[in-house]
Amino acid sequence: SVFIITFVGYRSIIMIQESHIDAALKEQIFIIGEKLTIRRFVIVEGAVSTYEIRTGKYPSSIDDLAKEMDGQKGLLDASALTDKWGTKYSFKNEGGGYFEIRSAGPDTAMNTADDIFNSKCKAAARQ
Repeated sequence: SVFIITFVGYRSIIMIQESHIDAALKEQIFIIGEKLTIRRFVIVEGAVSTYEIRTGKYPSSIDDLAKEMDGQKGLLDASALTDKWGTKYSFKNEGGGYFEIRSAGPDTAMNTADDIFNSKCKAAARQ
């Protein structure tokens, strides 16, 4: 009887520790994904600025950055338009020369608490 209680107690402690490690690991994975996404934003923001310089306007969607322009290949490869979790970024023209690029984050649903987005950026040509 004591052996079973000790065994059950031991298993409970292991389960608690595993869930604690699991939560910590998930948090670290999120942080790494967030940092990678923010670094990718810099590339996408540069492409948005280049697009605006070439065309005099912002792209109508994030996909415009991968489309052929004036007989030249797109500014970015289509794979650069997705976040670490495989969801395509969204692009929003905020007006006044500002824009937002948004990642859905690990839940892959836009406009939820775990979204990652740039602060309102302004194209280089307008700064």
